[in-house]
Amino acid sequence: MPLCLSVPARTFYQDFHRGVSDALRTLGHEPRMFQFSAIGEPSRPEIEDLVGELDRQKFDAIFDIACWGYGLTHVDLQAPDGRQEPMFDRFGVACAGMLFDHPYNQAINGIRSRRLIATYPDRDHSRVAQLAFPALQVKHATFTPPAIRTTNDYSEPAKQPNKPIDVLFIGNLETAALERFWKLRGNAFWSEAYDPAFCDALADTMLADPDRSLHSGVESTMKDLGGNHGNFDVTSQMRAVEGFLRYTYRHRVMSSLAGSGLSLCIAGKGWEVLDMPANVQRVKGTDYEGLFRLAAQAKICIDASTYLNGANDRVFSYGLNRAVCFTNASGYLREVFGAGQGVHFYSMNGLAELADRIKSMLAQPEGILEEAEQARQAIRSSHTWIHRVGDILSAVRTDIPQPAAHADQPDHRYLRK
Repeated sequence: MPLCLSVPARTFYQDFHRGVSDALRTLGHEPRMFQFSAIGEPSRPEIEDLVGELDRQKFDAIFDIACWGYGLTHVDLQAPDGRQEPMFDRFGVACAGMLFDHPYNQAINGIRSRRLIATYPDRDHSRVAQLAFPALQVKHATFTPPAIRTTNDYSEPAKQPNKPIDVLFIGNLETAALERFWKLRGNAFWSEAYDPAFCDALADTMLADPDRSLHSGVESTMKDLGGNHGNFDVTSQMRAVEGFLRYTYRHRVMSSLAGSGLSLCIAGKGWEVLDMPANVQRVKGTDYEGLFRLAAQAKICIDASTYLNGANDRVFSYGLNRAVCFTNASGYLREVFGAGQGVHFYSMNGLAELADRIKSMLAQPEGILEEAEQARQAIRSSHTWIHRVGDILSAVRTDIPQPAAHADQPDHRYLRK
């Protein structure tokens, strides 16, 4: 398991490493950490150490969390027949690139491996990856949302009826990304790579139907604009518009709830520059452990997501800490959380109703306690790292050929390099 030392401490990265390594041990495996200093830039001593490790003992797989060890796969070694091969291919090791964001934000395309396993946190991300990286070849792809470590449960049953936070949202806000920055040269997010007409059309498509997946919106926009629209890479357009949507959704949900008079706590950077009513408490930021501690003080937590057919880790962390969650990610999560199991669903098109639903729930504190406990039990029984690691190990052991292209895939002649 590559472990990058330059990633700031007390983030999801270290916590996920602990969760995955503990799960591997529980399942009877022996995880080994390989520390390296910089993402994408292994040093010569680090390369020599890793080659020595691979040469001394047989490893079954590399579990690369967030794909930040991708640079290690760019080292070629000489095979017995004289050919040069990527390091892990030379030693016959499978490589699981574990993504926890949209594929274009983590370097799954930078991993060189004939036995590459892509683990996606959203069922639609395999499709997004195909759009972003048409040349990407994976041996197998698995749907593997992030999971929980049971030690991150900071809730106390005796304090449940007296939780001090009615409604909690955790997430940063980039106010500059609330504008259509692809048209604004002075904006901090502006880039030469953006095609303003395409980004505008995609943003309009997604905002008109916020319950549709990103890849569906991209494919629809490509079809509507035709194949001669411009010379650009679709990856940059997806990254721009999804970033705009991510912060727009957060801002719209919080603004709507704040205006309803609900008692809110918003934890994250960026919110302090906005005018908010007195019913909103703001916490400038928190580390990863602080997320759990805040959730343990909340009755209800809000998730505003662009992972509509998957999940981010917060949904599971909220439930683990006995908080009911409202989320717009209603694809996969609706399947695993039934009625009254502590996860409720809303649409960005129904924000006026969301506040009323939350107020109604807050008026029934016993119902909140019951649902929160059901969520906690469901998450502990089915959404730990042991469950996720078991799925990845199954993929490592399975030799599945690359699926054939489907007739309904987009016309990649439009995607120009």
